[in-house]
Amino acid sequence: MTGYLKLEIRRLLRSPSYLMSSLAMPLVMYLVISNLYGGSGAERQQVAVYLMVSMAGFGAVGAALTNGMSVVADRSNGWLRQLRITPLDARRVVVARGLTGMLAGLPGILVVCVVGGVLNGVHLPMIQWVGVIALLWLGLAPFALLGLGVGYLVSVPAAGPVTMLLNFAMSILGGLWMPATLFPHALRMVSQFVPTFGYANISRQIAFHHAPHLTDIAVLVGWLGAFTALALVAYRRAGRRAA
Repeated sequence: MTGYLKLEIRRLLRSPSYLMSSLAMPLVMYLVISNLYGGSGAERQQVAVYLMVSMAGFGAVGAALTNGMSVVADRSNGWLRQLRITPLDARRVVVARGLTGMLAGLPGILVVCVVGGVLNGVHLPMIQWVGVIALLWLGLAPFALLGLGVGYLVSVPAAGPVTMLLNFAMSILGGLWMPATLFPHALRMVSQFVPTFGYANISRQIAFHHAPHLTDIAVLVGWLGAFTALALVAYRRAGRRAA
């Protein structure tokens, strides 16, 4: 599996859409939105921290989901058929591709956090920086697996639109673009069960000197289990079609 993982990472780095999805969009949005805010002092610092985590999460989730689109090409060019005749079973293939999707989101997290510290004056103790970045990266696992599930299930023309729709819907409903506290009551209740809500909120709690909420962790772990099952079932189903 290690050799296969290295191969997938090399393929990822050669993808022109990789830098756009993981770096450019979240960085531009963070700089624009954070500098539109006219507050000062402690309040501005809080906004800068909140937006830094939100935009780093938005870019990372987008990159993890977009990485799943590469499996659509695998189905059409025969690569999936070749994988089916190797000793790699479904679990190893899904784990390797899932790790690749997580790695796809890491540069965006690092760049947005560096810009937050250098340009927007976000000051955190080193242990909190490590905690925020680590949790933003580890929390990508459900989204990387969701991207794989979509890539193995949908048709080639539908892969892009479905991935984009999922990314924007989860980002908006999960409070990455605006605080969920601004939502109507019913939508706010729904938002707490959207995977992006708990994903970003866990890191926000660390950034604001609080312990993560157990509810957020439980929801994210639940989605991880569901999306893992989806990716495994989708891979096996796609493999039967390709065989």
